[in-house]
Amino acid sequence: MFAVPMTNIAEGHTRYRIDDAAHLALRRLVRGFAPALSIIGVYHSHPAHDPRPSPTDVAEAMYPDWIYVIVGLKGGRARVEGFRIRRQRVRRVAIRAR
Repeated sequence: MFAVPMTNIAEGHTRYRIDDAAHLALRRLVRGFAPALSIIGVYHSHPAHDPRPSPTDVAEAMYPDWIYVIVGLKGGRARVEGFRIRRQRVRRVAIRAR
C-alpha cells in the first residue's frame, strides 16, 4: 500500500481539490499494473478542526467504496480517523498503520 500526494488546485486554504486530469491519469496508471492496483481511499487534513467529515466532505464524496481518511490538527495534536461515506451517510471505520 502506498500514498500518492496530489496538488491542491483550489483557491484559498479551506478547500482541497485534485485536478481532474491528474486524478484520471492516476486511475489509468494503477490499472496498468499487473495485477491491477486499486485506489482504496483518499486523505486530507483539517488544520484547525477535529478529524470528522465536514458537510462539504460528505456532499462531495463520490466513491462509496473508498475510505476517507482525515487528519485533524485541532489543538496542535494530530488525530487520524477513517470513514466510509455512502449516500450522504458517514460511518467510521478502523484504520491502523502497518
